[in-house]
Amino acid sequence: MYLETTITEFLQYIREVRAYSHHTWLAYKHDLQKLLDITGNNLPLEELTPRLLRVFLLKEMEKSPAASTQSRLIACLKSFGKYCQQYTPIPKNPCEQLLFPKQEKKLTPVASETLLTEALNISSDGFIGFRTLSCIELLYGSGLRIGELTGIKWNDFTHDFSQLKVLGKGNKYRNVPVTKSCKQVIQHYKQLVESKKGPNPQGGIWISTKGALLGRRTIQKNVTEHLKKAGKEGKASPHVLRHSFATHLLNNGADLLAVKELLGHRSLSTTQKYTHVSVKQLKEIYQKAHPRA
Repeated sequence: MYLETTITEFLQYIREVRAYSHHTWLAYKHDLQKLLDITGNNLPLEELTPRLLRVFLLKEMEKSPAASTQSRLIACLKSFGKYCQQYTPIPKNPCEQLLFPKQEKKLTPVASETLLTEALNISSDGFIGFRTLSCIELLYGSGLRIGELTGIKWNDFTHDFSQLKVLGKGNKYRNVPVTKSCKQVIQHYKQLVESKKGPNPQGGIWISTKGALLGRRTIQKNVTEHLKKAGKEGKASPHVLRHSFATHLLNNGADLLAVKELLGHRSLSTTQKYTHVSVKQLKEIYQKAHPRA
């Protein structure tokens, strides 16, 4: 059994059986292609040794020293190694002993409540303006991932637009609330869509001015530009709005388990990273307010 054949079968497995996101699937495909580039397509699978993998990792670390990039590559290899051990004749996982690099913990980037209030109050003129505002309302008001946002269909909303059914990671659905302000903006946006092209209940809701389905990059660009216009410095991606959603809920007393469910996280530890921002803010308040700080 050859490495190239196994990689092809593994990529099919994580897409069709494990339901990995398209973004993750593309990243793993890219990483495993780099492995094939140094081993050749005809390498027998049993010759994929820990020593060969370490040589591969060292070469990649020289090209991309960032710990986050290395961690993703190792996560890909570990996942591939488990697949090999389970579904191929090799008796041992060749990637089992690979170690993740230590990463410096960074605070999750968020936007302030004041800035987001200003961003959502910026007057939106025309079709593109209301479309962008609708995206921001859903990303921040409901805590959506960009992939979840782009996959929304009109029939995913309840009849009164108070709730939304979202298809998240692992092909799992969850219901999220829709804010009152978002409800108003979305309803107006739907009217604008109707004036251009009758909305298809089964089709995507984000369309161009000519009625074609909108791509993910266009939405990212529109959202980023809108946040910059409102005064956001540094990172201003759609995911910052999801971070802000979680952090602001926790800052205002929301239960951690409830936030976990709203975000669609599998593990509570994933949600806990948002508490670090709250702790930092509490320290800042303490430093400013306590007379002996």
